[in-house]
Amino acid sequence: MKVQLENDVHGLTKGRVYLVLGIASDFLRIQDDEGSPYLYEPKDFVIVEDGYPDFWICKKGYKGEDYYYPEEWIEPGFFEDYFDGVVEARNIFNKVLEIKYGL
Repeated sequence: MKVQLENDVHGLTKGRVYLVLGIASDFLRIQDDEGSPYLYEPKDFVIVEDGYPDFWICKKGYKGEDYYYPEEWIEPGFFEDYFDGVVEARNIFNKVLEIKYGL
């Protein structure tokens, strides 16, 4: 899935097309212009390429919300570890980006 930014959002470039790395409840996981995978509100984007990658899986959150990610990222706490600088989480993130997303 790819989206184009329509509004001014900190860390992103208006008009640029971004690859959606996952969906967390009602938010899109997108790498900002610095390469960090933050969550953004879908209202700021327009979909330019629809559909989910076949390697995404869905997992329900504790409140029934849906999470769509590669299996390696789906466990609760993965992105918290990533942002806390846990080396293993960062290595897994980068490996999945390279192998599954081709980045």
